Amino acid sequence: MDGNYSETAVARAERRKRPEPGSASGSSSTSTPDRPSAAGVGTPAVPPASSSSSLLATAAPVRRDTLEARDAGDRDSSKRRRRIKSLEEKISALESEVDRLEARLWEEALTLGPIASRDLSAQKAAKKEELDRLVEDWAKLAEEESHEAGARP
Repeated sequence: MDGNYSETAVARAERRKRPEPGSASGSSSTSTPDRPSAAGVGTPAVPPASSSSSLLATAAPVRRDTLEARDAGDRDSSKRRRRIKSLEEKISALESEVDRLEARLWEEALTLGPIASRDLSAQKAAKKEELDRLVEDWAKLAEEESHEAGARP
């Protein structure tokens, strides 16, 4: 049966409310207050609604908690994957920037003055530090993702 637990529980409750196929309202096996049924007195084919609803009431919260925990884990995993992708994009952009600064330092080494050369070197060092930090963050998230992927069934 397709659907989630709640839909299944509703469908079962609706089936319990419907009369059984063998018990037509005009047949002789139906009990009335004046005459007992041929099958016996007071033997319900379906458990009373109170006991089935109490079973659903106790089972539903456990299942709901499990689903909510799994959904929360999926949301965390999804957020982690988006963060990893974002970090990869930033890392790529920073690597390009560091390469550009380094190329400029090499190409213009003779024409740049000492102050401009120092400024470019400082920019390159700052970008490299930021790049290193982002790579560390990316590595941690990627490791968490691989651990979680290994733990999934």
